Amino acid sequence: NLKMECFHVNKKLLQCSGDPSVKYHPAPSLIINRYRNDDVSNAQTFIPLRYLYGLVPTAILESYSFWQNADDSLTGYMPINNKSNTARSILRIELAKTGHPDSSGFGLSSANAVVSRIITLEDPSIKDLDFYTVPDPDKPMMFLVNILKVLGFYHQQYNSDDAPVGPRSSNNELVEFSEESKTLHAFMRLLLRLESMSHILAWSKTNPSKSTAMTVDAVELPRLRLTFEKKLLPDGTVRYICLEQSGQFVSAYSDDLKIKNCLHGLPNTILLSNEDNEYSVIIPATIKPTQMKSKISKYTYKMIPVMTDSEWLSHIGESTYFLYPIHSSGCFMLSR
Repeated sequence: NLKMECFHVNKKLLQCSGDPSVKYHPAPSLIINRYRNDDVSNAQTFIPLRYLYGLVPTAILESYSFWQNADDSLTGYMPINNKSNTARSILRIELAKTGHPDSSGFGLSSANAVVSRIITLEDPSIKDLDFYTVPDPDKPMMFLVNILKVLGFYHQQYNSDDAPVGPRSSNNELVEFSEESKTLHAFMRLLLRLESMSHILAWSKTNPSKSTAMTVDAVELPRLRLTFEKKLLPDGTVRYICLEQSGQFVSAYSDDLKIKNCLHGLPNTILLSNEDNEYSVIIPATIKPTQMKSKISKYTYKMIPVMTDSEWLSHIGESTYFLYPIHSSGCFMLSR
């Protein structure tokens, strides 16, 4: 059983997970090094995924194996048997170290990471793709965006101890805003209806090392096999196009819509629309409906969505989501 304990390390009181009452003695371990082009000075060291839990989104850890370079940066290679629906790519994690180096072994040093993804060139003559790194010159380098910072940036005046809760967003402010920073916040909140944050990847074409403002140009939900790409309209409106559903984009909801009765009782959905104002509803198959007993009433149960049930996820197969077009009358939904 995990225990939460506090004890002193380097004159600091730290909270640690585990059982500090049990003493672990040093034991033999295995270090795996890989040499590229027989160059010993540029050796790469294999990094087990357990060392990256909580630091790198789980969706990335499920798609890459990581090796540490001589300059402490990490390179992620996509295995040949990877089942991701995205193009083959390599991942680079460059560290900007801050503070003092850690000599205690407790991971007390700190650094900021820049995570970039490079699409590799498709070459049928290459048989071993596990460590294939030739970039595709026609595909831009993408940089991972910290979703927590996107959510925390909106209404910064409310992100404090004095005012921790901001105003509620009205229904007609879910997607379309005059400012893109507000649009991003609302868009991320919408995606959290479909998927947990660990499996939402937001990518930007803007290099964070430059002084220009960051934008979110694409958002991927790998477990649902959905991708939303940013499109800027001439009037300045930002839309996110669903690449898997041709011509459809994430639509704003309004109480004035005649389809609102079709959406009652469906909290884990998002609304899609096209240029002809035809609406569809996406419902994820990865969410397991679970009953939770109410503490107030003995015979009352509440339905809650569970997004991380491993047994449920292992049986969903190829149908990761369901799309229900809404009839033009707005009275009922169809199935595909």
